[in-house]
Amino acid sequence: MRFTTWFGGVFTMAFTAAMGLTACGSSSSSGAGGGGSDAVTSSSSSVTSSSSGDTSSSSTGDTTATTGTGGTGGAGSTSTSGSGGATSTTGTGGAAGTGGATSASSSSSSSTTGAGAGTGGSAACSPLGLGAFAYYDVDIIESVLNNIGGSATDYLDVGLFHSGDAVTGTFDLSGDNANYSTCEQCLLVYQDYDNTSGAAAKYFLPVSGSLAITTTDADDGALSAGTLTNVKLVEVTIDFTTFESTVVSGGGCYTIDTASWSVTSM
Repeated sequence: MRFTTWFGGVFTMAFTAAMGLTACGSSSSSGAGGGGSDAVTSSSSSVTSSSSGDTSSSSTGDTTATTGTGGTGGAGSTSTSGSGGATSTTGTGGAAGTGGATSASSSSSSSTTGAGAGTGGSAACSPLGLGAFAYYDVDIIESVLNNIGGSATDYLDVGLFHSGDAVTGTFDLSGDNANYSTCEQCLLVYQDYDNTSGAAAKYFLPVSGSLAITTTDADDGALSAGTLTNVKLVEVTIDFTTFESTVVSGGGCYTIDTASWSVTSM
């Protein structure tokens, strides 16, 4: 018979659940072409001055022509040669201007290699399908679950052990209520319960969630009304000598979003 394992009126449950940035910055630094300097020719009789943009300038004198200076090359996106100074009428043409500086280009690439493969996430817990709660025994109510394991029946039992007090309120299902040996508001899932041996293939106790009791009987906690909210139950093993429960590493888990009961008679 179930619940022969409840210890000292305490029913216990535990709940098991680069981007490679490429700066193709063709950072082009080109020399800016300067205007050619004006050539000045002077004579004893007159001074003539002429200037021309990027070209050289020459002057016509009475007798002697002065060679004009070549203009500096204009700006180039890559490299541009400046135009030579224009030929003067009487003077010698200026030398070719200096070409613009060769454009500089820079590229950088940055890539980050990620660390090794991540660890896979935990499997999602399955929601429990609960039947209606009913009186099972003193201080214990029970719901027959929709099948969660093999062909044997599955149960959720709620034990409310208050030592003769009519206790109401909202109770956390972690901490003491998550261990089979210390809980007072106790949930326990029996998966594939064997009526002959009185044992289940697997057990599940809560690790989180809340249990609210709105009404209860001081002499029998099963005669009560309440609600379970956001409950997570995880697979455990139970030492039925010490009544200590231990969470199974990598074991299964179930959830109850919300479930209510109101049991008024045996």
